[in-house]
Amino acid sequence: MYYPYYNIQVDQPKPIPAFVLKTPPAREPLDVVDVKSHSRIDINDDDLLIQWHIAAVRKKIEKEYNLALITQTWTMYFDFLPMTCIEIPKRPVQSITSVKYLDGNNQLQTLDPLTYKVDLNSRPPRIVRWYNSTWPYVIPQPSAIAVEFIAGYGDKPSDIPEDIQKGHLAYIGSFYENRETYTEQTIQPVDFLQTLFNSERFFSV
Repeated sequence: MYYPYYNIQVDQPKPIPAFVLKTPPAREPLDVVDVKSHSRIDINDDDLLIQWHIAAVRKKIEKEYNLALITQTWTMYFDFLPMTCIEIPKRPVQSITSVKYLDGNNQLQTLDPLTYKVDLNSRPPRIVRWYNSTWPYVIPQPSAIAVEFIAGYGDKPSDIPEDIQKGHLAYIGSFYENRETYTEQTIQPVDFLQTLFNSERFFSV
């Protein structure tokens, strides 16, 4: 891959990231009343079950589509510092908090923000080394790089795109109606659900 603006050529293998949730979302993207209205549930006995379904389906959506719905903080770990570009296979990213690395003395350091440009509009979001800047030597070992970032569409459910909200509601309705037999093998998402999420799906190059 070539980035002409930065005059750089990317031919290095991509690191395989591992994600650790640092700060979970302060709330779920849906309320129980939203689900009950959508699924025409008129009893209160299952409110706790519905609340559990909201959280479970939200986690499924975030994992399957590499999304973060409500604002949350993550740390992405990988083993080596790419030559020119760090890709973040989770979106949307609101901001980069820090990029830390282990130097040649095995001491934790912070990468100078003046040496890179953050591009949050690309898919995937990325941290690109500035033209004529030099990134430091990183000791080769597991989790030598730690990128902390804030992700999510926003703090409120209204910040989430409508298609994602509709898909979330539809998943929960299916889960609720088939609670005793639901497995990924027996109930597959119908086409319209996949279409709802495709506009936000992360496609890796």
